[in-house]
Amino acid sequence: MNIVDIRKGRIFSAPIEYATRNTEEPLPVNRSAFQRDRDRILYSKSFRRLNGKTQVFLTRSHDHVRNRLTHSLEVNQIACTTAKNLGLDHELTEAISLGHDIGHTPFGHVGERTLNMIMNNCISVTHRGVALAENERGFKHNLQGVRILSDLHQIYPRLKGTNLTNFTLFGIANHSSLKYKQCKSLHSGICYRKDREPCPINGWQKVDFYEKYNENMRIKGEVIFAWSFEADVVALADEISRRHHDVEDAYLMQILNSEDIIAKIKECFATYLTRTMTKKLDDIGKENDFFAPLISQFLVNLYNTDLITTSRDNFKKYAIMTAIKKRSDFTNYYKSLSQEDANHVISFSDAFEKCDKCFQNILWGTILNSHRAQRMDGKWSYLIEKLFKAYYTNPRQLHDSTVLAVFNLLEGTSHTLGSISKLALGEYRNKIASPTLRADRNFETNLMRAICDHVAGMTDNFVIEEFTRLYGDGAI
Repeated sequence: MNIVDIRKGRIFSAPIEYATRNTEEPLPVNRSAFQRDRDRILYSKSFRRLNGKTQVFLTRSHDHVRNRLTHSLEVNQIACTTAKNLGLDHELTEAISLGHDIGHTPFGHVGERTLNMIMNNCISVTHRGVALAENERGFKHNLQGVRILSDLHQIYPRLKGTNLTNFTLFGIANHSSLKYKQCKSLHSGICYRKDREPCPINGWQKVDFYEKYNENMRIKGEVIFAWSFEADVVALADEISRRHHDVEDAYLMQILNSEDIIAKIKECFATYLTRTMTKKLDDIGKENDFFAPLISQFLVNLYNTDLITTSRDNFKKYAIMTAIKKRSDFTNYYKSLSQEDANHVISFSDAFEKCDKCFQNILWGTILNSHRAQRMDGKWSYLIEKLFKAYYTNPRQLHDSTVLAVFNLLEGTSHTLGSISKLALGEYRNKIASPTLRADRNFETNLMRAICDHVAGMTDNFVIEEFTRLYGDGAI
């Protein structure tokens, strides 16, 4: 089997025959099931709000640095190029790419870390020290994306959430790790983020709250998940996008100059670069006005070429190992194939991965750990923690939609603001701060989750403005 056969036959593209939704719908007339997923993501409010969420540098710090929306569009471009070259489903790739960060917080990963620490009892925002049970703990942006699209973002009266297919939801969840590593601030059982107190969870932050969404990502009637090679493509396209735009944004923010960037690329990729590549790097280094776009182009091409070439070779080996020769074979064998074996098909070469690891470490040290990034991180973490605490202390400060969300969680209902009267809403506002409810642990747990959802959905500017409204102009 050669790559031409794989591409033309789309042999290994996700078997759309197994695509299902929580609520079955008639197929659209002019679109596939995966196109419908893509369009529902594209037209969602959560997708549009990505335009106001930080990627690495605060959007107001420079007109041309990336935000979560532009990042998602770049991931889409890289992933679709890869998918087309590997004969995979372009429409599923688009849906996963555009939706992969839809659950992200304001202020980038510091927002995610802060909410996760609150929802893991690591940061206490409660006067009574309410501790979340293990099955209620955690926040993670990729899993929050599945929650938003499965529950929170309702688009039609009779549908729950956006009712996406199992393949798209799986890809969104699995573009990033599904668990947290042990907390780096832990040493000999002592947490250095909490004034050197003993850590009650031994550094293992849970995300068990999201396990309820696993069924949405399975093949109907099976225990296996709706895995796909398209999901793996998006996961690595996300990495490629981050490498090139972190470099370009750092250059725009004057954290790295062109000489430093060229030198570090040569250092890390010394065993991989050809003479032609090295000469091209030297030529790019001589540019002034066009350095940023040219270095981005170079890096994307460098990474994507290795990814496509290596994955093509891996597909040939995978086809031999699984005895798959045509599209119908993959569809018929899909349920019995090992997801673990499939996970290694879409990949960089071993030599390239070593080069990338070197480059990634340099970017972490010089960009993400720079004083400008770290000062911003400290400030934004403080704002999110204080905002959460303000809402928790007096939940009547919450917006009407979030007050309603608290009682929907508590009572298992699905009321919307348009479906209840102002009087009924007033009753909820009265009840939400009542001593009887505040003494109910189940209520407190649902209140914290609703606040977490609310804060996670905010844009950077909305957090800043809301903080000012609650704490005053001089508080920041």
